[in-house]
Amino acid sequence: MISANGVSIGHAALVVGRAERASGAADVAAALSMEATLANPSIIHPAVGRAKPIPGQVAAADHLRELLQGSALLEPGAATSVQDALSFRVVPQVHGALREYVTAARDAVTTELNASDDNPLASVPDQAMISNGNFHPMVLAIACDALRIAVAQVAQLSERRMAHLWDGCMQQLTTPPTMPMYGLQLRYPAAALFSELKQLAGPATLDTPTLDLGVEDHGTAAPLSARKTDAALGMLEDLLAIELMLAHDLLAVAQTQHVLGDGTDGALRMVQEAITTADPRADAVHRVMRERFPVRQVDEFAASGRSAAR
Repeated sequence: MISANGVSIGHAALVVGRAERASGAADVAAALSMEATLANPSIIHPAVGRAKPIPGQVAAADHLRELLQGSALLEPGAATSVQDALSFRVVPQVHGALREYVTAARDAVTTELNASDDNPLASVPDQAMISNGNFHPMVLAIACDALRIAVAQVAQLSERRMAHLWDGCMQQLTTPPTMPMYGLQLRYPAAALFSELKQLAGPATLDTPTLDLGVEDHGTAAPLSARKTDAALGMLEDLLAIELMLAHDLLAVAQTQHVLGDGTDGALRMVQEAITTADPRADAVHRVMRERFPVRQVDEFAASGRSAAR
């Protein structure tokens, strides 16, 4: 009843942590899809990052290389095309954009957590009480709005990659499958989920009414912006889990198999364990997946793969 700032800043801090985990999870899903479709790994060559040194893009490419370390996909001649569809080819750029806006949101939250946003402000050096607007977390609110747009872009790539995974499965399945194809069953729900997620990308900060007899005639909508971003991240995580399941389906029916990378092998084993653990229904497998994914540490898959190799 006094101020929404505590809610806004606290919730945004939790959202930033969730967004950091989601950015790593997006790389995991994309990497396993690259394995399943025999995508061209040239997109993660270090020279690409040197030519356009956006920190988030470089970090995304580095993570993808780590996940694919040890994969036969990295061997000369393994790729099946010179250039893949953009949903594969621009993964470092789009996932890098998400990382950039996670950083912007983290900076905004950190500033707010360490700021004095009282009105009036008690300035000890000036020995004065100063009327001010520090209670207005505008940068934080806009940062959450921008973060949702980046989340929607990553989700769009995931949904588009699912179309290629679907096509790959259809090309391999000349006869009815002998095993349940859980990812295929969730392909249409995934498309519907993306439509819902896309609607959340609209700005919350531009839709605030005038309050208090025209005195409080501007608002940040920071609580709404943070809440919408949290919801969008949950939907992105749902989509990425389905993408992993669909990549698993394609790898399961592929006529030829190849050695997976450290991280992608760990991701595939996670899907297989979820299928073994869950009831034999697609929604149950997805529910178990969501209990285990995203992992708390973004590099956990690569680390587990290296441990298994030893």
